[in-house]
Amino acid sequence: MKSPASPWSPPRVRKVMQSGPSASPPPDHVTTHRRSRAWLRGVSVVIGMSLLARAAAATVLSGGGPRKSDCYVTVDMTGTTPATSPEELDCTEGDPSCDGDGACGNDSCTIQLQVCINQGNVPGCTPPASLKRLTSSKTAPAGPSSLVGSACGAPVDEVIPLKMRRGKPKPGMLRFRIAGKADGVRPPTDKDSFTFRCIPRPTTCPTTTTSTTLPDVCGDGIVGETEACDDGNTVGGDGCTACTVDPGFACIGEPSSCHRAPLLHYALDSDGMNSGSVAGYPLSLYGSVTFVTGQIGQAAQFATGSYGLVQGSARAVLGVHPTYTISLWVMTSVRASNAVLDFDNRYVAPYGGVQLYISDAQLFVCVATTSNRYLTGNCVSVAALDIGSWHNVIFRYAGTGTGAGQGADVDIYEDDVHVATIPNDASNDPVFSSGISDGLYLGTAGITLDDVRVYDHVFTVAEQCSEILAGTWNGQSCAIP
Repeated sequence: MKSPASPWSPPRVRKVMQSGPSASPPPDHVTTHRRSRAWLRGVSVVIGMSLLARAAAATVLSGGGPRKSDCYVTVDMTGTTPATSPEELDCTEGDPSCDGDGACGNDSCTIQLQVCINQGNVPGCTPPASLKRLTSSKTAPAGPSSLVGSACGAPVDEVIPLKMRRGKPKPGMLRFRIAGKADGVRPPTDKDSFTFRCIPRPTTCPTTTTSTTLPDVCGDGIVGETEACDDGNTVGGDGCTACTVDPGFACIGEPSSCHRAPLLHYALDSDGMNSGSVAGYPLSLYGSVTFVTGQIGQAAQFATGSYGLVQGSARAVLGVHPTYTISLWVMTSVRASNAVLDFDNRYVAPYGGVQLYISDAQLFVCVATTSNRYLTGNCVSVAALDIGSWHNVIFRYAGTGTGAGQGADVDIYEDDVHVATIPNDASNDPVFSSGISDGLYLGTAGITLDDVRVYDHVFTVAEQCSEILAGTWNGQSCAIP
């Protein structure tokens, strides 16, 4: 790492339970025309302390939210059919591994569901001791009567009829949302949306009954068997084009909701694994690095002499795109004085790259272009950080290319508030180019670092708030959880 002393450095929901561990069970809101009790007669349920055990053979859906809170609320489907995704499951009509009505060709699926909380079988998530609150949409099965410990609600038979279109069966659907909130953990909330589909049989039943399907219709909001996504429109470039996920995007749900995926993403939850869209590039940690409670889950705390170095060529990721957004959460515990993020090159032309360092809780940014070692002639003081508090820092760079004259200014945001612009010079050469240093350093002594992301895209301030910080934009500012 370079020292700053050197020339280089420096839909509407309703409560189904009252708040608190001793909440009373909700009223039975299951309608008889939707939910039969056929399975419940054949299931032996052992009740202790008002909690129901989960089914012995079940497919667990965690909901697909942030993995650190994905175990707060889960939904179990009785049977062995695997889930399509963490929030979706498709059941073929008449398939006994998920359709429990024992009939084939009756144009419906009976799927048994059970809402569970505080489960220990979801990778990457530590269940809380209890939930403070459990809410759901009115189509969801009821949760457990107590919010303390690992518990499940009563199994409920959900009857999902096929839809008929032009006399032909199409998938039927059951959707609902559930949210669980816990105290004293981060993130505090697990908000999940679940979709269960009844799929027409592709082949005939053992009897003479036949079932056929129509071709998938791209743009109808239903993700068909031949579609990777369907966002309910035919607009291209919005993450789901021609019902195919666009490069650099991730799509979930139905209709599909698509968001930019980071190139590199270091959650720093007990390791330096990269979960971004570019494979590889793990962050190796050197010296004494411990994992502590972070802004989002865990974070990496760096002791004296410790740092992180991304394995792989930084130029291959940070020097090939015209636009970039870099986001990181930082907390200072002492009057640190060293680089927190560094991939700059000011020694050998062509130059390039950026460096973020902290000196006495003051943030400094050094920016180089291919032709200029220091934009503005020196490193620029951009903001001050409160010691012992979490702050988000974002670099925003909207270049037009990686060639001469295709550069841009570098904008700095702290907690989604614009705090500085480092202007480019008259040559307007690129900052992110093949001239950058090939090593990407993260972390330094006295710093705790969390959730580092690198995107090949620039966002509006509102998008930064919602997509990067998981905050709520009120039209003027970002409320960060």
